[in-house]
Amino acid sequence: MKTQSLKPVSLYSIAAAALLTVAPALAQTDPATTSTAVDASTAKETKDSGPYISLSGGTQNRGMAIERAGTTRLTFDQGAIFSGALGYRFGGFRLEGEYSRLQNDIKNTIVVGAFNEKAGGDVKLTTLAANVYYDVKLKNPKFLPYLGFGLGRYKSKINALTSPTLETLQTGAGGNVFPAGSFPFDSNSDGSFSFYQLKAGVGYEVARSTVLSLGYRYFRGQRLAFQGTPFGLIEPSGSHNHVFEAGLRYNF
Repeated sequence: MKTQSLKPVSLYSIAAAALLTVAPALAQTDPATTSTAVDASTAKETKDSGPYISLSGGTQNRGMAIERAGTTRLTFDQGAIFSGALGYRFGGFRLEGEYSRLQNDIKNTIVVGAFNEKAGGDVKLTTLAANVYYDVKLKNPKFLPYLGFGLGRYKSKINALTSPTLETLQTGAGGNVFPAGSFPFDSNSDGSFSFYQLKAGVGYEVARSTVLSLGYRYFRGQRLAFQGTPFGLIEPSGSHNHVFEAGLRYNF
């Protein structure tokens, strides 16, 4: 009886058999793992980028307006501000276009060396700005501190400016410095003027797409000009305002 000799089994044969056994299992698990990673990456990208809309409102204090000659000045009561913006998020940065309205009642009219008295009327500002923000990342992702900077153009409107002394200086009211009916007067600024603003605050993510915020901004405008007033051309110092505001942002 012949004895058949066993052929030696090579390492290559064992490796090939192992691969044939494991390959089906790998083929079943790899797509799920890959899909999970892609989904997580897509979710993060969706959360950190995309368009948004925001609304805000608050209170603001406007500094004294001083006419170019330095002798005529206006002070203001605390006023209000309302803003709306459309923007886009790029990771930790945001770019937006913003429209704002600011309004302050006139508190006092001052002519240095002559009088300082209660005045009537108000002043309104309308602004258009391009803002850029940096959202600071914290360990708690729901809190979103931010820093911002904006440049834009603004216009101003004086409404019903008057004071007791100014009214007595009209012809027919005991004076003859100004024509009758000069006060109170309205005037629109002569075109638009440049401004910049600095912003800082903190947001809180109350829902995946909704952020509430509290913030501060400093607004500084270029010197204004008004034509056709009872005084002729007047050029008050640019508006400078300290603003405290609350906002709501919705991320699409």
